[in-house]
Amino acid sequence: MPLNSTIRILLALVILGGAAAAGLALPDWVAPSSADAEASSWLHYDVDYSAVPAWVRIRDLTLKVRVGQAESVEVIAGGRVLPSDYDPASGWVVFTTNAPQVDIRIVGLVTPAEQIGEVRKAALRGDKRWAYSLTFDDGRLSVWQYGKPLLDRLGYRAGVAVIGEWMLPPGMSLGSCGSEIVWRGNPDGAHTWDYMDANDVSALLASGWSLYNHGFFHTTPEAMPGCVLENIAKCTEALAYALGGYRTLVYTAYQNREDLRDLAIANYDILGLPIVQADGGGATAVDNISWSTLPYRLQRYDVGRPRESRPNTSAAIYYMDDAHQKAVNNPTLHFWLSLHGHEVAPNDVAGSSLDYLHFTYGPGGADEVWVAPADEVFQYLATRDHAVVTRAPARAVAVVSRPPEIRQVALRQGWKGYTGAVDTYIDSGQPKRNFNNLGDSGGLRVTSPDRKAALLKFDVSSVPANARILRATLGFYVLKHSNEGEIDVSAYTLRKAWNPNEATWERASAAAAWGAPGANSVNGSRRDRDAIHTDARSLRRFLYIDPYTGQQTLLDDKTWYSLDITPAVREWVVNPAANFGVVLKGSVGSTEVQIVASEYPVVGLRPCLVITYAEPESLPGALASPTPTETSTLVVSPTATPTEIPAPTETATPTATATPMAGPTATPTATLTPTATPPTPGRPRPWLYLPVVAANHSYPSPR
Repeated sequence: MPLNSTIRILLALVILGGAAAAGLALPDWVAPSSADAEASSWLHYDVDYSAVPAWVRIRDLTLKVRVGQAESVEVIAGGRVLPSDYDPASGWVVFTTNAPQVDIRIVGLVTPAEQIGEVRKAALRGDKRWAYSLTFDDGRLSVWQYGKPLLDRLGYRAGVAVIGEWMLPPGMSLGSCGSEIVWRGNPDGAHTWDYMDANDVSALLASGWSLYNHGFFHTTPEAMPGCVLENIAKCTEALAYALGGYRTLVYTAYQNREDLRDLAIANYDILGLPIVQADGGGATAVDNISWSTLPYRLQRYDVGRPRESRPNTSAAIYYMDDAHQKAVNNPTLHFWLSLHGHEVAPNDVAGSSLDYLHFTYGPGGADEVWVAPADEVFQYLATRDHAVVTRAPARAVAVVSRPPEIRQVALRQGWKGYTGAVDTYIDSGQPKRNFNNLGDSGGLRVTSPDRKAALLKFDVSSVPANARILRATLGFYVLKHSNEGEIDVSAYTLRKAWNPNEATWERASAAAAWGAPGANSVNGSRRDRDAIHTDARSLRRFLYIDPYTGQQTLLDDKTWYSLDITPAVREWVVNPAANFGVVLKGSVGSTEVQIVASEYPVVGLRPCLVITYAEPESLPGALASPTPTETSTLVVSPTATPTEIPAPTETATPTATATPMAGPTATPTATLTPTATPPTPGRPRPWLYLPVVAANHSYPSPR
């Protein structure tokens, strides 16, 4: 911008600011003078949260404002620039805030003033089409050991229904009920029974997870006559004691018993729990909630349990597809899906179903779903329906800070013009053969123990070189397992250039051999790859065993998996010359997996690299470009109509975009010191939800 134009803009801001300070009314739209087409236009909105219920701690609200066609748009609250998405084609900007006042600066406005300014509250955070909440019952130690890393890989958070006795120090009492029931911490300690203790759940809470009430004792009402209601209340009290006053909002009944749910609903005025998780399944519409009939009944279903209509598919994937289809069939409605799990294993269905969600409907796919704990979603709905947004006289405001905006970009061959992915596989059984261009048959193979390995590379030059890489997740779709055995797949950063049309088990290209066959040299001048993997994942066809009937069901092996390759991508962004991609190698057992390659005819199933990064911080006076690269643009429609995306099958081609990321603005603070690493469980447990009988206790034992 020329210096004289900058001076005129600053002078205009001073004059406008002085007028506002003097109490002079400004029009709803502040336009630049005709002498300076580069001056800014302004819109102003007040947000009144006074009617939002007191139990709402996270008062975030996503707003959509029509700003018309312009060179650039910036949203400001309290002097800070907010993350926002401006779509010049539609003329709408979308942003999330919890501020009482919001200002929008528009540069180079083309649209007539009378056509801008309309504001709408988004039905769901980020203007998504549906929300997904995952809850783990009981607070098992495996959730901390395996569940959290699975969700961390994708940037997701969940909730845990906690049993109150494990939150107290062993033997500590919160009083008694009658002559037999003592609200006492289990003297054995939580880890002895493979439950999380207060320090573990404190660490979850500090990382953005939520905690729910699952009763002080995990037992039947018949075991504590006359004390059932107090069993619920004492769990809330135990959580508050252990976590510095934390107030849970959700009740999850023991074994999903209807009588316990009804008791919590009937005693809402005593318990103060606005959400009760009830039996059922499938996504429900959340556009019109009755706030006069709390608590809200949130449906739940086991993530691993197969569905009768699709017996080889877990309930999680079944209901995810169902939620998507409901959004497509009902373009004016928005939906909320809530599913449950218990134990978590390294190759658990909870992990593979989350990978499926991420690369089908999340940022690696259609980008239509908001994933958050149940209480967080509900607090958004309460804020949405009680906050009042009013357009007010415009004003010019100064930008005090411009925090780095967190963005996500999804890279997939043939998707929105991206052509930077190459891959092939190498085979020790045919050491001189190149296997590229096998897209029609899947294309990639990984076999344990390290007999076939897959090579993949992505051009990441669309990410700014000075961006801070927060997370990079490689997703790949498995078409087939050779058997029901297990295979661990690990990703290693490659250190040698290779040619996808020439690479074999013996050679990286026609001009150069591998330092050791199979890209296995890990040191010296002939190093092929790093010795330490960036991440490893256990892949196995999931065998679901019904905890009540014992019936076994082998679920479909066609699904998504993900690996964390953040260290590699950080290096590639800073030094593109070091980008030789990764090699996927198999270990454990004797199993082969067939993986979709970048030439596969279904674009939506090709390997996908999702990178989450913080954009470089810019000076307060500079406006960011409103048009990111095509692979990272979020197109915001002014209507609620979703993109017509078929349910994912081998003949479907999902369309994906990327979204600026922003977590909730209020994060509960726990008082206990989180444990740095999960403790070793006291005794092994099957990866099922099965009863555990505790002996020699004078009060009801946990199950």
